[in-house]
Amino acid sequence: MPLPARPALVLLLVLAGCDVIYERPAIDFSTDFGEPYDVLLSEAPGMSPAPPFVTADGRLVVDVTYRSGCSASRFSVDARRRDARTAEVWLVHHAEAGSCEAGSPAVRRLTFALPADVAETPRLVLLLPDRGSLVLARAY
Repeated sequence: MPLPARPALVLLLVLAGCDVIYERPAIDFSTDFGEPYDVLLSEAPGMSPAPPFVTADGRLVVDVTYRSGCSASRFSVDARRRDARTAEVWLVHHAEAGSCEAGSPAVRRLTFALPADVAETPRLVLLLPDRGSLVLARAY
């Protein structure tokens, strides 16, 4: 390979690598998800896109599962801007501490209005309680 092509190749690899890292950043381990729950990522019959997704009017739609023994169970959404193009959103499960360890699995579809500045962000990333993440689809 000629000498001038090497810097261009290195620059291309660095830029491509940065984008891959940008898509899946490490989650801040201080992020509080509350009491145990899981986000369901399976296909929902008759819905396109399947949850989780963001509606045209800036609402987050997500299916969750948790133990039915949770006392005073409720969910809220939290969000933060990572930069001008990306915001992170996650759910916080509020329940009496330790009460979510018993009972049968319960499944709920939740819908939350996102803050306007977050909803308008080009890329929304849903942080998952297992410390994973996914880029949210938008329904228009």
